[in-house]
Amino acid sequence: MFYDLREKIISFVTSRFLVPFLMLAVIFFVLIARIFKLQIVNGDSYRANFTLSIEKQVNIPSTRGNIYDRNGELLAYNKLAYSVTITDTIESGSTKNRELNEIVLKTVDIIEGNGDSVINDFGIYLDEDNNFCFSYTGTKHQRFLADIYGKALVSELSYDQRNANPDMVMSYLCSASKYGIGAYTGNEGSKVGFIPQMGFTKKQMLDISIIRYNLSLNGFQKYIATTIASDVSDKTVAEIMENSDILQGVTITEDTIRKYNHSVYFSQILGYTGRISEEEYEQYSASDPNYSTNDYVGKTGIEFSMESELQGQKGSETIYVDNLGRILETDNVVAPTAGNDVYLTIDTNLQKAVYRLLECFISMTLLEIRA
Repeated sequence: MFYDLREKIISFVTSRFLVPFLMLAVIFFVLIARIFKLQIVNGDSYRANFTLSIEKQVNIPSTRGNIYDRNGELLAYNKLAYSVTITDTIESGSTKNRELNEIVLKTVDIIEGNGDSVINDFGIYLDEDNNFCFSYTGTKHQRFLADIYGKALVSELSYDQRNANPDMVMSYLCSASKYGIGAYTGNEGSKVGFIPQMGFTKKQMLDISIIRYNLSLNGFQKYIATTIASDVSDKTVAEIMENSDILQGVTITEDTIRKYNHSVYFSQILGYTGRISEEEYEQYSASDPNYSTNDYVGKTGIEFSMESELQGQKGSETIYVDNLGRILETDNVVAPTAGNDVYLTIDTNLQKAVYRLLECFISMTLLEIRA
């Protein structure tokens, strides 16, 4: 028996199967060692990194505080409203621009078809003659161009970019390298061609650019929705929901809008709120990191001067997203805290009386001048 075993071992060692066997054995032990290192030695570290890659912290907006006069009469408050938001959930690929532009255009048609309007704080607008014009001047205009051309600093703009006119900027935005607004040619399976701006009106090109630009501001946080329109009608809400199967990433969310009582008499005192600008965001986020580019802040008057009191404290929630930024699960919700109410020393009745007296005085003065 021992002799037979010895002969088999000698036969195997001298056979051509020895080298492949040894190679397989080495590979096997290397794999075992690698698996041991991944799962046992570094398992906790890899598990933590994977969790971080899909776990995101999201702020929940707070409700702005009310403003009252000295007698407790309500001057500024929040009204429940519905907003249309969009999230970029289209997978990257050769058809991404086409699909996303179709969704944006369909959404805009629904909003405007029901008498509502799209939020427009873009740096370009259409004038009465249907010509593209810049909305800003000076430093704000240069900052807008830097954002359009993907430059971190204004100083990084080239000469041509810095001196681009509105038509040149829109041509760049419509190009295949940017938003791909135009006609696509070629059948499925063949090479797809692209003709910029073809098949789109100037308004359609601008509408798509406005929303795509705002989406790009949240490009590093795709799970954060971008608001397209605020305080939309019930008809818009119903139509958006009815077309949810083709409007991928478009949703209806509950929101609040700022309302003012006796605005004729108090507008210059109360001021107003608006979407935070880039300069304001840099200023506010330096002291409060909870501010985001979608926030609304006080622009003038009491709304501006009492911003820190009225804004309130945001809540938070943990969301789990997939590789496309689509929300899979929500957890650890912390409710937001409403802003503080502000009471003014102004008396509403006295303010109205003074306003009317001043109005009469100005009217009489104008009549005397004309006489």
